[in-house]
Amino acid sequence: RGVAYGNLYLTEKEGGVPFTDEDEELTTLLSTQAAVAIENARLYEAATRWLKQLESLNEVSNALVSETDLSRLLDLVAARLRELVQARLVVIAVPNHEGDLVVRTTDGEGGEELAGMRLERQGSKAGRVLDRRRSERVDSMIEDLEVDQEVSRRLGARTGLYVPMLVRDRPIGVITAHDKQGSEARFSDEDVRLAETFAERAAVAVDLSERVASDALRRVVSAQELERQRLAREL
Repeated sequence: RGVAYGNLYLTEKEGGVPFTDEDEELTTLLSTQAAVAIENARLYEAATRWLKQLESLNEVSNALVSETDLSRLLDLVAARLRELVQARLVVIAVPNHEGDLVVRTTDGEGGEELAGMRLERQGSKAGRVLDRRRSERVDSMIEDLEVDQEVSRRLGARTGLYVPMLVRDRPIGVITAHDKQGSEARFSDEDVRLAETFAERAAVAVDLSERVASDALRRVVSAQELERQRLAREL
């Protein structure tokens, strides 16, 4: 179908005679069959990858309606995303009351030392990505002027993927991934799209947790006010 998968090259026919038209026809037929085999293998690999992605997304979606512990849910998001994009490390950070980012969840090599780390909103790549509300891929951490090089060196990170967590365009966190495993450390456009899908689900989880916490606080305040009014009437 006009797609080149490689080149089949033959030389030095036995007996020292030149190749014939029949040789060319047979070689062309063989190369076509080889191309079909390569295409089928790639399609199977893609189908297997898509199935794994779908299973992971379904697992996260099911957890959204059944898991009440936000930490466990974010742990699941980080772990599944790291598997799918084949990253060495995935980090999820959310804003604190002062507006800076705090690392809430990590999964992968070197993540333990980041747990609870505070990242300045204006002094970190994650904070700037959150403010800009768009995903960014960093092919070389050392060349990006917005990257905190001290933290990058501690992690030994070479590449990065930064995806904001948004709910109704409200920024509520950032997912970052570092160092795609394998021969190519840079993340692909497909990795970006997949990370954005996971970020959407993580954002819903954080937003729901905040709503539940806010509602619980209102209930407590309301109950205390009713009790105060009752005591006032008795007095």
